[in-house]
Amino acid sequence: MNLQKYIDLIHAFIGKRTQVVERQVQKFYIQMLDQTLAELGKLFQKYQRGDGSLRREDVLRYKRLDAFKRTVMTSAKIMSTKRYDALRKHLEESYEYSYDFMSWAIQKESEVMYDGVLLRAEIEEKAETNEISKIKLSETLEKHRAQVVHKISAEVTQGLTRGETYKQVADRVENVVEGDYNKAIRTVRTETKRVRESATVEAA
Repeated sequence: MNLQKYIDLIHAFIGKRTQVVERQVQKFYIQMLDQTLAELGKLFQKYQRGDGSLRREDVLRYKRLDAFKRTVMTSAKIMSTKRYDALRKHLEESYEYSYDFMSWAIQKESEVMYDGVLLRAEIEEKAETNEISKIKLSETLEKHRAQVVHKISAEVTQGLTRGETYKQVADRVENVVEGDYNKAIRTVRTETKRVRESATVEAA
């Protein structure tokens, strides 16, 4: 029984759906970046020196750095929640489609009918808990969120300590967000691949 053509169809379909999720994730990161840079801009607009620089002591005097960090934490939390919801839904749908399509393909090729339908609760559990890596999706994404908040705060603090301009500090923030975005995309692709392969194997 040659099932490769069906596996290729599953791969192509899930690949297109994954691209949609990647665009959603990109949108979430852009929103977080815009909010963070807007708050950073307020700091510079209000407290920057004549040469356009802003120093750490200038914002610490008014506790504005703490307020900025709270904004970053809030923006990152909102982004992380949206990212998790989008990815979990995608993994659930990828697992269900892969499992059902492969079950149908096997029935078609073997001309033997059997019940391969999973309960919704089983699909959700398999989507959230990757049985190959044994890593909880929610824990992985939460770790990413904590890291990006820490890195943004550290880069802004370092930039202010050096008396950098808004453009210089903003570039630091953008580099951090871009790096975390790339990491998130790798997570989307890796988890999708594992769920897809797990579903096709279990269906067989």
